[in-house]
Amino acid sequence: MRKKQITKNTQGFTLMEVLISMAIVGIIVTMVLWADKQRIGILSKGNKTSQAIRLIEQQIEDKRIGIRATKVLPDANTTTSQTISGITLNDTVKSAYDIKGVLLTNVRTYIVAATWPQSKDTIRIQTFITKDF
Repeated sequence: MRKKQITKNTQGFTLMEVLISMAIVGIIVTMVLWADKQRIGILSKGNKTSQAIRLIEQQIEDKRIGIRATKVLPDANTTTSQTISGITLNDTVKSAYDIKGVLLTNVRTYIVAATWPQSKDTIRIQTFITKDF
């Protein structure tokens, strides 16, 4: 009777090597997916911010066009609010003063703030408007 010789196979991977490789690949994939999620969040916030700034600029320009057409300044201490594309715009007209604190009768301070749901962010732009162009 012949004895079978058992030879060691050195051509393949052991189970431990395969498991370690899978763990390393899993960690790398998780890190890539997390980084991608962060990137998408940053891009989304940037898009919302850009949209809010465009809406604020449009609001300011509309106010200036209205004043130019009517030659009448809006009353001081007035506030209006509107929501456009999910962004809430609050605009406030206030009296304007010079550096010495003297009231400027032909100028108003115009403040527009933009906020959007599910965010603590607010973009606020303040400018001066006048009927004398």
